[in-house]
Amino acid sequence: MLWVISQLSTSFAMHVHGNTPFDQVTAIDKLHIYGGVCLFIPAVLFFALVLYRRKVTDLYPWLTGNWSALKDDLRSLVRFRLPEPSPGGLAATVEGLVYWHCCWRLPPVCCGFLP
Repeated sequence: MLWVISQLSTSFAMHVHGNTPFDQVTAIDKLHIYGGVCLFIPAVLFFALVLYRRKVTDLYPWLTGNWSALKDDLRSLVRFRLPEPSPGGLAATVEGLVYWHCCWRLPPVCCGFLP
């Protein structure tokens, strides 16, 4: 967790663009770049562990047409009540969308700036 927080904090100090020469890359930029590369394997292992513990249909209920838990959660939100976490519910759907976004962003990050 501390590693992820350090990645977030060093990202605020980065000033690297696609055409930045390597001699203008600062130590914070290098720390962020190489820290992200090293964080790749733990992130993949974490994602695999999540998929091992939970079913894909829990994280992406709309793939199988199961909208019932999501509808129930949205109904309770309309009534100003927090929904209970359930497989295929709002919390699991948001978690699935976050994982999907991370996988969507993974190829550009892996093919990005490396000297």
